[in-house]
Amino acid sequence: MEQTTIEATNDTTVQEHQEPPSVNVQDLQVLRSCIQIACTRGAYRAEEMLTVGTAFNRLDSFLKHVENAQPSEAQAPASTTEPTQGE
Repeated sequence: MEQTTIEATNDTTVQEHQEPPSVNVQDLQVLRSCIQIACTRGAYRAEEMLTVGTAFNRLDSFLKHVENAQPSEAQAPASTTEPTQGE
């Protein structure tokens, strides 16, 4: 008599390591622009404006803080790769 082996398969899939979703400063700048555009186009009702305005002001303050904290190219110190002349 022949013996048959039945292998049980597990249908659960192994999830690969995935990095969590992230938001960067550029994403926040886009959101700020979206809020501005939506407001100018009348996308929000009057009773929603306080909530939208508060969120916009917090986002705008945060982005201004981040932008001021990052040195711009004009503020970056000049490189000292030029040779100095000795005596």
